Amino acid sequence: MRKPFTVHRLSALLAALVLAGCATVPPPDAPAGPELPAAWGPSSPAQLQDGWQAFGDARLNALIDEALKANADVARSLARVAEARAQAGVTDADRGPQLGLQAGATRSRGSVATGAAPAGAPVSTRLTAGLQASYELDLWGRLAQASSAARADWRASEADLASVRLTVASEVARQYIALVSLDAQRTLTRDTLVQQREALGLQRRRAEAGVISDFELRQLEGEIANLEASQPDLDLQRERTQSALLVLLGRSPRAVFADTLVSGTPALPPMAGLPSTMPSELLLRRPDLVRAQQRLAAAQARVEVARKAGWPSVNLAAGVGTEGARLSDLFSGPAFVWSLGASAAQTLFDSGRREAATDAARARQQQAVADWESALAQAFREVRDALSAQAAGEASARAQGERVAAQERVLALARLRFTNGVASQLDVLDAQRALQAARSALVAAEQARRNARIDLYKALGGGWSGLPPS
Repeated sequence: MRKPFTVHRLSALLAALVLAGCATVPPPDAPAGPELPAAWGPSSPAQLQDGWQAFGDARLNALIDEALKANADVARSLARVAEARAQAGVTDADRGPQLGLQAGATRSRGSVATGAAPAGAPVSTRLTAGLQASYELDLWGRLAQASSAARADWRASEADLASVRLTVASEVARQYIALVSLDAQRTLTRDTLVQQREALGLQRRRAEAGVISDFELRQLEGEIANLEASQPDLDLQRERTQSALLVLLGRSPRAVFADTLVSGTPALPPMAGLPSTMPSELLLRRPDLVRAQQRLAAAQARVEVARKAGWPSVNLAAGVGTEGARLSDLFSGPAFVWSLGASAAQTLFDSGRREAATDAARARQQQAVADWESALAQAFREVRDALSAQAAGEASARAQGERVAAQERVLALARLRFTNGVASQLDVLDAQRALQAARSALVAAEQARRNARIDLYKALGGGWSGLPPS
């Protein structure tokens, strides 16, 4: 006699399906860790303070605060963080039970011609109302992996926001320092013009007295004209730098067109030295590296999601409600209905769809590994370049300062020789041009020095505070 299909046999069949579904695609291999230097150290003693306090300019700090609140790129990144946070909530909700309210009403009459209903059968009415609950058992962790991937995306978006904020702050500082340098160049040109015009008045009187020739007087006039010709170009550069800075600050179009920014005089006071060596792990706090790490974590989790997509799924369902022919019947005891159930599903053949989806997820994981390794190498390169640029900037600024001091002595001697009749006016003009060039070069060197400090701040992921100097 044929044996009935019992629950035990159904359980055995489900177990077989489970084993078949779990044995097809192997888990992903973990990527090898990056090869890092044991430690790295600066090429010149300097310490980068947190924030932008190292420049000692309250106006710069205020501009950076304004940009971080109003810049369009920062606002866009904030919205992306909100989107990623909401998406993580969606995937978390997939792991929980679902509860819904259902209600329906139907009127029907069977066909007399087919015998579904006797002749003259009345029209029937069916009213239903109830609650339906469902829950998928996450036996293999597929839903948990999807949730982990979404949360990694969320953390990556937060790291991207930090990276954007760091970039915006760095660019504001760079444009502001360019503005400061241009103002210094303009001031230098104006001061030199004042001195040259005073000298021109004196030389005109000397020319009238026959002490100097008309040729020497015209040389001085030409030098003044040359300085005056350089002013419009400096003014244009300042306008362009100012408008770029106003856009970074998130000012309105009207403000970008009409506002004028006043620069300060940021200084770089002597600072304590960095430790002679620092562990490489300190650099891993950079926002772009955090973002790459989280993208890799999300890609690895999605490999598991794709791998387990075709594994058996088990769903639990329950319902409670009422059913009747009239609305008044729905609230009577006999109308009460309930149901409990469980179902299992297993894909046996999908023409290679799951394997292809898993291969695609693995390929995206490999891309994320390459992105992480590339970002890490780029980070160490930027730190190395920034430290080298800072050392070069310090040396250049010192050398330019010594050059200015030397040219000031040369100009003083040239004027003394000219007064005593030993040298010509041409010698004085040459000395003045050399001093002007030296002072201009010093302003440029100070700008490069400050920019190197900005690059180091950015390369270290937002400043340095940690080990005590050695």
